Amino acid sequence: MARTYLITGGANSGKARWAISYFERCDNVLYVTSNEDMDDDTKKRMEYSTEHNYVNWTAIRHDGKPADALDEEHKFVIYDGLPEYVLSLLGISSDDDIVPDEKIEEVTKQAIADVTAMLEKADENDINLILITLEAGFSVSPFASGQKAFRDCLSSVNQRIANIADEVYLSVSGIQMQIK
Repeated sequence: MARTYLITGGANSGKARWAISYFERCDNVLYVTSNEDMDDDTKKRMEYSTEHNYVNWTAIRHDGKPADALDEEHKFVIYDGLPEYVLSLLGISSDDDIVPDEKIEEVTKQAIADVTAMLEKADENDINLILITLEAGFSVSPFASGQKAFRDCLSSVNQRIANIADEVYLSVSGIQMQIK
């Protein structure tokens, strides 16, 4: 039976390291990122896992709807792109961009629907899925409109996904704690 995990925490708190370690002994793992270039530490962890545990890793860059990144070939998937996906839906280019409340509500609903579709597809295809996100509630309350819109939208998406996920972990200073 497939399981869904959410790992949240601040920037550079060890979320990706934990996710890779969690699946390091599984075979045929898909790592989905929305970043142009995967950071060197993540690449090294995958290489180590391949070399020492004989794991077949596939890393792809994906900017579209989260569910479109899944395929039937990979039964273990790490989706490292939830904050970037929400930001792309908001379509803001500057922290000072003014985002109307209606747009924040619309984007929040769309992001939740898209990630829920991903979770349903993972369940239908028996895929174990780790979603990596930022914990937006730990930061200072932003003054800039674009930052506030991003925080509000991502926080709502995180809360919904945390309620749906089988397990939720918080990553702080490289230590992960199961909170659900």
